[in-house]
Amino acid sequence: MREHVDPPGTFVAHIAVSDADTGRDGQAECELDGEATEHFRLEPLMDDGEYKIITTTTFDREEREQYSIDLVCRDHGSPSRSAVFTIRFFL
Repeated sequence: MREHVDPPGTFVAHIAVSDADTGRDGQAECELDGEATEHFRLEPLMDDGEYKIITTTTFDREEREQYSIDLVCRDHGSPSRSAVFTIRFFL
């Protein structure tokens, strides 16, 4: 018997990114990296620096019960700085 699974497009996380710099240097852009792009999508929200992560597939806990979502954020400074955040997603 297959257990309950949520459909693609299911909300996973809300992400808010900020940078202490002012102007364009303080703006940051984020993207998913690695295998996360196969199962999740990052969508920008109306507020600058805010995103939501949603699923792009259905999951089966019997096949795999944990996923790592790597989020890479870069600012617009010169030189540009970046940070990587890993989110663990458990089914």
